[in-house]
Amino acid sequence: MAVFQDLDEDILLGVLKISDVYTVLSASRVNKLIHTLALSKPLWVALVEDLIARCLLDAFSDPDFMDYSAPELREVVKRVMCGPTWTEDGSTPVIHRQLSVESSDIIPNKTGSSWPAYVRLLPGGRFFTLEIYDGRLECWSVATGRCVWNYSQERRTGYVVDVLDGGMTARFLLPGTLKDSFSIVQVDLMTGVSYEVFRMPRKDEIRWWTDSDALLSGDFVILTVHIHGSWVVLLINWKEGMYVNFHQTLTVPGMAVVLGHVILTTATLDPPYRPVLLVYTLASLAAYWRPLADWCPLSIPAFDLHRIQQGCGIVPALVENPGATEGWQVAAEGVRLASQGMRLAIRESPLRRETYALTFVICERGTFPPWDMCSINRYGFSPDPGAILVTYRISLSQHGLQLVQTSAVPTVPTCKARDVSYARYSVVKRRIEDIDLHRQEGAEKRRLGPMAYESVHLSPSSGAVTALLDSSVSVSYYA
Repeated sequence: MAVFQDLDEDILLGVLKISDVYTVLSASRVNKLIHTLALSKPLWVALVEDLIARCLLDAFSDPDFMDYSAPELREVVKRVMCGPTWTEDGSTPVIHRQLSVESSDIIPNKTGSSWPAYVRLLPGGRFFTLEIYDGRLECWSVATGRCVWNYSQERRTGYVVDVLDGGMTARFLLPGTLKDSFSIVQVDLMTGVSYEVFRMPRKDEIRWWTDSDALLSGDFVILTVHIHGSWVVLLINWKEGMYVNFHQTLTVPGMAVVLGHVILTTATLDPPYRPVLLVYTLASLAAYWRPLADWCPLSIPAFDLHRIQQGCGIVPALVENPGATEGWQVAAEGVRLASQGMRLAIRESPLRRETYALTFVICERGTFPPWDMCSINRYGFSPDPGAILVTYRISLSQHGLQLVQTSAVPTVPTCKARDVSYARYSVVKRRIEDIDLHRQEGAEKRRLGPMAYESVHLSPSSGAVTALLDSSVSVSYYA
């Protein structure tokens, strides 16, 4: 402890400023000096600025945070970690801050048609996208209320976005035209200047993909495609122009890349076909990368997930059987699961660097959730039997990737894993006037209010609720 005591306070404060929240809270228990520094306002200003730079805290949720006291700054971080709260006598969560963008140009049916529209707040909270089902995709600035970028395609088939530079730059993974399967477009959101950074030639045997089957994360693209009766996952390093083929036949797999590892969802080979998480190191795939230009849908896959489970091919670094799924079947023999039967999503922790939360949503056998929760009433879907939501903490140790189950809830409303926030909240829209904010732990379910919105989106990082109604978009942050 003498080492800490011998350091100047300014040096100690500087070290704490480049740390994360977890390190600061842990160090505060070392001695009185560090405890005092850990409660100081300059330190918590730096921690909040770091969360904003990493797009884990929205820039406009607390724009005046520089004027906050240290306890108020800690409350800002707490809201990101824990999500909305309710007063004992309140039926709805309290709105901490609400922003509104109104423009005559925010009209879903600009062409006079009745195409539905979907809104999504981008990580960082500075921009939102507006997607109209006839194929238009627009990106708007929350600060100026203006459209900064737009893109048109033949029809709505989904998109995936990855943000960089603190939310100032975005890469869009876009479905292709008659000449290509997909492309990646990079957009400077401050200027609206965009350019294509990658394009994959069309393969006629590929069934059209949707945003539920794709992921864009840094240098990697993940696509789930249907080829001649089988589901195949493509892991693509688009910067290097290389790919790995994962073959799957029983269920539609989910996939994610994190901390130098690939995580896949699949099912056991034998009845009752329970869900399994397989973890591989990227290094173990080195011999399986192939030039993307040589890929052919009819070629033999690089390796088959089922054969790997039988001991052939690459051995997974980790095999996880979610304990909460006892008695659940994810597929019947000879029957494939619905395309969203097993889905996972990765969320970066605002508490600790290089630590992530994995959300694993498993739909009960026979459950066919709608493509979008906003469509559940419009297209006549009946309430589904429900789903299991399992969460894990992911971190690296000297022994490799650690996957620790942190919660499991067996009766949550069916939702997409990507729509569950870090604090395990999701927005479930059952009727056009009923929008509930659920905490996915089975107990808390509160009405946001009688909102007849066209589209509602819950930010997976900040927990902001973005809603579209006619020519207005609102962004609500809950206390």
